[in-house]
Amino acid sequence: MSISFEQWDVSVTPTDLTKCFLTHIGDVSYHAGLSINVVLRSLSTLATFTYFMCSMSPALYVTSIGIALMHCAALNYVCKRYEAGSLKTQELRKGLDRLSQDFVNNYTSMRYLKLRDAHLHDCSDILREMGDQATKEGYAYARMQFVSTFLPRALEVAFIAAIMCNGLSQELWECMQYYHLLVDTVTQLKDVFLNMARNKDGLLLLDGYIAMDTPIKIPYSLALPSSGTLRFEDVTFAYPTRPQLEIWGSDRKLNLAFDLGDRIAIAAPSGTGKTTFIKLLMGFYPVSSGRITLNDTPLHMYSIEDSICVVPQDTIYFAQKTLRENLLLSTNKKSTKKTTQELEAILQRLGLEALIGNLDGNQAALSGGQRQRLAIAQAMISDAPIVVLDEPSSSLDKETAGLVMRAMDEFLASKTVILITHDLQFIKDRNFKLINLEVQYAV
Repeated sequence: MSISFEQWDVSVTPTDLTKCFLTHIGDVSYHAGLSINVVLRSLSTLATFTYFMCSMSPALYVTSIGIALMHCAALNYVCKRYEAGSLKTQELRKGLDRLSQDFVNNYTSMRYLKLRDAHLHDCSDILREMGDQATKEGYAYARMQFVSTFLPRALEVAFIAAIMCNGLSQELWECMQYYHLLVDTVTQLKDVFLNMARNKDGLLLLDGYIAMDTPIKIPYSLALPSSGTLRFEDVTFAYPTRPQLEIWGSDRKLNLAFDLGDRIAIAAPSGTGKTTFIKLLMGFYPVSSGRITLNDTPLHMYSIEDSICVVPQDTIYFAQKTLRENLLLSTNKKSTKKTTQELEAILQRLGLEALIGNLDGNQAALSGGQRQRLAIAQAMISDAPIVVLDEPSSSLDKETAGLVMRAMDEFLASKTVILITHDLQFIKDRNFKLINLEVQYAV
């Protein structure tokens, strides 16, 4: 049996793989042993049946064997049809597993890229298809049960009726008993046929399902204005799971402001709240006190997820999707000739021209710097008027960082850019308004 690793999600650990292999190897061994046991019993029964039936009535023996063979053929056919439907259901479940794993593992990043609802829509499509497949599988199971249970009993009744019409003798009564034994043996072959079909791809099946909560409905969706001032006013915050560890507290409240259309660089050492600033901006958490406003309107009343595109420090890349699909995650644009030209121009400016020829292929083997530049490319083609980049130069050398900055000047010129960084060399000689997060407090 050949094993393809392309179906495994990249987040699956070696321990998960080992457990899965051991589980399915055990299943295959168990089913193989069960099948061999049934086949041996069947051969033993067939030998006994042949010996006694041939000595009593050769014609009846030939007729019985013919009926049994036709029954086996029909049983094999319906079992294969049932298991084919079952395997399709398993494939749908694996697809749902992969989508669920992507959803759970990349939940925050997916919210940054406005992918949550679209991703859940894909899950709904698979669940709908699974419902249709379950109906078909139910009919296939009913056919299998009919052939394996009802049909042999009907044949047995017909056999008894034929015997009784010809007068019930001791020999014919014994023939009936042996035929009953043969019917039971053939019926047990259902498990053999099922196991043969089920274990064809047994080593590739993934177990377990990941539950997903219903997404929170956003109550407000005001369109973002083309101009205005965004303010953090006397903001304090602590994570709900760590209320004692305040990021900003009563003795140091966060106060800052900038205009839409500005190019902002927020600088601060690690641990001073840069990532928390992004989460508050995106509305992932409510502030403990104070407020975040745009033109004196609470920011959460705007359609934030449609208006802000975030490139997180931990870049997101779906190994199951093509390069083109990954690049278009943050936009509603369709894959047209114009979009392709725009993508190619962005990749060219970012020094990723080697990837242009394989937009519709899978690029699993990417370096950290390539992944980071692809994430920046997502922001450049995004429809969002505000782009937030969290440490965009962390995996880049000086020359590549210069390429990225020049590309940002070209493709993000009309957007509000918020750049989170501790590397001030990255924005040197650039038109950025510098905000030092450490000193933006009011006591």
